[in-house]
Amino acid sequence: MLSCTVLTCAANGIVGELHDRMPIILPEREWPKWLGEEPTNEEDPVALLKPCADAMLKTCPVAKEVGNVRSKGAQLLMPR
Repeated sequence: MLSCTVLTCAANGIVGELHDRMPIILPEREWPKWLGEEPTNEEDPVALLKPCADAMLKTCPVAKEVGNVRSKGAQLLMPR
């Protein structure tokens, strides 16, 4: 069975303006630790479960239709 899980943490400064939590976003350099490709101790993977740096994210206004689950189309991805 294929599956996935989204782990969340407290929001960083950027996301905190919109919501109190966010998905954990790992910088690419941390992927080997999370995936077990690099030797780690028990605490290393847990230490990765934190908000990403604000500089990793960018915000932009979007159309109100983005908040409606019935809205469809590539135009929803475009900044306003």
